[in-house]
Amino acid sequence: MNDCEYIGECDMDLVRAKVLVKVKYHRITEIELLEHDHGRGENAEVIPEKVVEVQSLKVDTITGATCSSKIILEAIEGALKKGMN
Repeated sequence: MNDCEYIGECDMDLVRAKVLVKVKYHRITEIELLEHDHGRGENAEVIPEKVVEVQSLKVDTITGATCSSKIILEAIEGALKKGMN
């Protein structure tokens, strides 16, 4: 993965997220949650921190915010896929 900043988005109508993923030396250094609409559910805004900490998308979802957690993870995955091209 190239050093750069990548934007990823996921929109499932009531729940949506847009993230900015920063990569340096082939590691995720920061994930900024640019937009997050979690509808009636709880927010899952700690997900980006967890991904940076473990350097993986395989993190536990937040109880009460499973859908929101998955949307954020999909947005991050979309950004990272851009870095693979």
